[in-house]
Amino acid sequence: MKTSRALRALAALVLAAAAAPTLARAQAADAPSTPVRPLSVGDPIRLVSVSGSYTGTLAKLGMDTVTVAARGANVGVLRSNVREVYRSANRATRGPAMRRGALYGLAAGLALGFVAGEAAGKGDLNALGAFTAEGGLLGALVGTMVGPSFRHEEWERVELPPPSAGASAAAQRD
Repeated sequence: MKTSRALRALAALVLAAAAAPTLARAQAADAPSTPVRPLSVGDPIRLVSVSGSYTGTLAKLGMDTVTVAARGANVGVLRSNVREVYRSANRATRGPAMRRGALYGLAAGLALGFVAGEAAGKGDLNALGAFTAEGGLLGALVGTMVGPSFRHEEWERVELPPPSAGASAAAQRD
């Protein structure tokens, strides 16, 4: 009876730990956004056009074309064919990704260690504690190593500036 109560408490703890970053991100999204700065040459962008999607760096903003430096080649897209333009807002750094991975790994390791301790210990609290602690430690270490591979990049939608002779000349100067 004690074991099932402890297992439920551990499951609730794991769910709470997994939901915490999601709730924090949802609150951050509700915060008032900062004004969007104008699109400029050199910005990392993702351009969606009639013919496809291109991710790269804005190389040139001409009167009738937008040029994206993508995968070693410059791709020119007519302004009239551009459907959406997104600029990279930020790329998550390694530190937060490592901490998030460690947190998820710790939670998963504690849960798996607890289950393994229950199966191996048959009611022995010393074995249960040892398996749980070792599982948490190993889970946190693996999560810290794997976490950075799950970084994400946030994109903000921007509008192309209206074509003008001055903007085209300034964009070409680079």
